[in-house]
Amino acid sequence: MPFTLTSSSNSSSSNAGSGCLMLFSLPFIGMGLFFAGMSAKNLDNPNFKNPWIGIIFGLVFAGFGALIFAAGLQSGRTQKRVNAIRAANPDSPWLWREDWAQSRANGASRYSALGLWFFALVWNAISWGAAFAVTKNPQPNKWAYIVVGLFPAVGIFLLVTAIVQTLRQLRFGRTFLQMQSLPAPLGGKLRGTIDVRLPYPLPHGINLSLTCLNRVTSGSGKDRSTSDHIRWKDTTNLGSEYIMAGPTGSAIPVEFEIPRNMPATDHTTSANEILWLLRAEADVPGVNFDDNYEVPVFETRGSPSLADWQTHEEEEQRIHPPTAPVRGTVVVSAAPEGGTQFYFPAGRNVSSAIGVTLFAIFFGGAEVLIFVMHAPFLFPIVFGLMDLLLWFIAVNLWFGTARIVVKSDAVEVHTNLLGYHSDKRWLAGEIKAIYPKITMQSGGGSSGIPYYTITIQALNDREYPMGNALRDHNEAEWLCCQIRDIAKLKARTVSA
Repeated sequence: MPFTLTSSSNSSSSNAGSGCLMLFSLPFIGMGLFFAGMSAKNLDNPNFKNPWIGIIFGLVFAGFGALIFAAGLQSGRTQKRVNAIRAANPDSPWLWREDWAQSRANGASRYSALGLWFFALVWNAISWGAAFAVTKNPQPNKWAYIVVGLFPAVGIFLLVTAIVQTLRQLRFGRTFLQMQSLPAPLGGKLRGTIDVRLPYPLPHGINLSLTCLNRVTSGSGKDRSTSDHIRWKDTTNLGSEYIMAGPTGSAIPVEFEIPRNMPATDHTTSANEILWLLRAEADVPGVNFDDNYEVPVFETRGSPSLADWQTHEEEEQRIHPPTAPVRGTVVVSAAPEGGTQFYFPAGRNVSSAIGVTLFAIFFGGAEVLIFVMHAPFLFPIVFGLMDLLLWFIAVNLWFGTARIVVKSDAVEVHTNLLGYHSDKRWLAGEIKAIYPKITMQSGGGSSGIPYYTITIQALNDREYPMGNALRDHNEAEWLCCQIRDIAKLKARTVSA
């Protein structure tokens, strides 16, 4: 039975990370002690202003460095314990995490609060120090004050975020998901209950989502960047009447179908990971409940074969087809030339159009700032190209339309962007499948929102987009089902 294993290179990188954390702490400890010692020596020096402030600041700075060193030391010890567990269970990666081994998935809030405080304190220590140095030394370029002033502003935002996350943890406790089966099987179901302190009843219920996420990290050092790509996502709202009493307050029942054609949990390399994230959120007075749980999803002996799973899904879709949306984005009507018309209007997703437009304006402002500061020529070229791409996407989201005309023997798509037309046509026999595909997303992690494109797959396996920017997955599935039924095409169980 194939399993997704984590290689020794990941362990080595974790050990290296703990070592880097300890090395990172040494400048804080050294500089803090030096500043405190220098201030202490000048306690009786009348020319040295406020020596006690220097002593306190130095000791706090050194103490912060000592905390970082202790965290690195603890991380190294934890990694040794994890390596021993891996060696004892080489074919069961779901036993490598302490909470998973107990059929539990701990809420991420207990860790994110600590991480936020650490990052916020480091950011503020550096940014406020830099801002203080700039204000003490007059700068010929006034833009320097604006640029440097942005960093402390971000630091304040980080502190507020850390405070909110801490209040959330204090209010709802250390939440966890108790899983019914370990691991959750591909092609099966994720079942369990979330244990949390929640007020009851909840007027809007609990929003639950399960996301298959591809986390890609590229570059190294200061050029290191991480991006999340949503492979699959399912959401549901659970009414408050389904919430039961739990060990520490409330027990939220969880049940999700897991598609067989998605990848299993994979932490083989930190540069390209697969995560399955369960998110639970609820609107409550004050700080809202919002937590994430990484669940182990693997191929098990109970996982069906891909062919059997596809056959079952096609039969389920035939018996229980997707329901028509209450307020659909796409307008369905009779086509003037015969057949059925599916019209994708302009500005069909205002929130994503506004988001991309704001990003385009931001990059445009950065372009202007780069010119004013006379940055190297490569920077305005890169930012200019990015800005042009964002404006093209924004214009398409605001003004682009599409019209899919479906007949019993053919499918046509007619797109229009500010007068530019594009027309394509396929005979029914030239189409292998029609399905929704994630082609755009806003945000990352489990809170990311995927947008779907109705996609045609030709007999040569080439894909052609027809109508895009659909936020509602059910509507996208329903549209594909309608198109397939009219054109008498076979269903395909791919939605990614």
